[in-house]
Amino acid sequence: AGGGCARLADPRHRRRLTVRADRGPAPPYAAAVSMQRQAPDPGTLADVTTLGVGGAPARWAAATTEADLIAVVAEADRRGEPVLLVGGGSNLLVGDDGFDGVAVRIATRGVAAAGDACGGEEVTVAAGETWDELVARAADSGWVGIEALSGIPGQVGATPIQNVGAYGQEVADTLVSVTAYDRQSAQVVLLAAREC
Repeated sequence: AGGGCARLADPRHRRRLTVRADRGPAPPYAAAVSMQRQAPDPGTLADVTTLGVGGAPARWAAATTEADLIAVVAEADRRGEPVLLVGGGSNLLVGDDGFDGVAVRIATRGVAAAGDACGGEEVTVAAGETWDELVARAADSGWVGIEALSGIPGQVGATPIQNVGAYGQEVADTLVSVTAYDRQSAQVVLLAAREC
């Protein structure tokens, strides 16, 4: 966690936000394959993107847990089926012909904070959480580090990839680690901030 309280005069800003995207040890994913748990078909990709363009995918799936998300992607990889991960739908441009594969809606939820006022707050956030809602929660909780990043569309899981930043703050300044699924090795990996 960053920022000791000895350097901060205002007690409301003693807790520095440290974003963690990992969820601890990886659960057994082999038993969690949820390809049968199809998402309600939202129609076309135009219905779920901020640009409002894009045809339908061959198939929709939803992932409400990390295990489901990894299982859907792993099963599609085993089948040789193309995968399109759909979060908040910003920065996603799809042609009118749609997507010839499975479009996976990332709907994982959860925010957990642990820490103390002097050492910093460590926050673990699921990929499907809305970024702007996390920023609002950080501001309300006195977590320092991302409060200037309000109004940026998308989900938390995309922020390490985009290195979201504005007004002198960026995600790289508060990120501790990211848990990711390595599709080449079919393994869950923990990436330290420097590896991102």
